[in-house]
Amino acid sequence: MVIDHSYWRRIVSSIERIVKAGCYTKVNRVISLTLDSYLRDLTGKIVRGYRTILDSGCGPGLLLDKLPDNEVICLDPSLTLLKLSKDKHKLSHHICGVAEAIPLRDHSVDAITSLFSFRDFIDREKAANEYMRVVRSRIVIVDLFKPANPGLRLVAAMYLSYIAPLIAMGIAGKIGSEWRQLYKTYLEMITLNTLREMFRDFKQEVAVSFLGGFLSLIDLTRIKNKS
Repeated sequence: MVIDHSYWRRIVSSIERIVKAGCYTKVNRVISLTLDSYLRDLTGKIVRGYRTILDSGCGPGLLLDKLPDNEVICLDPSLTLLKLSKDKHKLSHHICGVAEAIPLRDHSVDAITSLFSFRDFIDREKAANEYMRVVRSRIVIVDLFKPANPGLRLVAAMYLSYIAPLIAMGIAGKIGSEWRQLYKTYLEMITLNTLREMFRDFKQEVAVSFLGGFLSLIDLTRIKNKS
C-alpha cells in the first residue's frame, strides 16, 4: 500500500502540468462520462451541513464552489495547485502538506473529503489513520478502485491504459499523454473492501459505485462512542 516517493513526485508533477495547461477539468469530465462532476456535486451535498471541512488532496479547489458557506481547509502537497484555489472561497484556509501527516489537532474538523486523491497518497493506511484522528464525524472518499470481479478489473485496466489516454490526447494534444499516469496509479490502488477495513471505527452510510466499484463514492460516518 506504499508508493515509492520518487514515483509519487512524478504523479504530483504530472497533475501540475495538466492543470497549468488548462485541460484538467475538461478531459476528466469526458473520460469519466461526466461522473466526476456528478460525484463532486453529491459530495458537496453530503458534507454541506458540517461547519468545518478538510478537503484532502484538494488540487485546484474544484470542490470549493459546492461549499460556499462552509469553512474549508484545503490540504495539498503542491504549492502550485494550492495557489490556484486560494482566491476561490472566502472561508478557505490553505495548507501545503500530505495526508499521511495532517498538521491539525485531534477531532478538529467535522468532515473530510478526498476526491480522486486517495489513490495517489504515498501510504494510504497511514493517511486513513490520520483521517480517523482528525475528523469528528464524516469522511467522503471518491476515487478509482480495483473491482473485485476479475473481468471488470480487466475492463478497467484496458480503459485506463489505452482508451482514456487516447481520448485525452484527442482533446488536449500532446499533454494528454500525461493521463497514462492514471493506469499506473490504478495498479497501486486497493479494492473497496480493503478501504472499508482501514476505517474500522466508521460505518458505511452510502456507497455509489460504477462498474463493480471501479469508480465509487464511499461515505463513512464515525460510530458513536468511538474516537
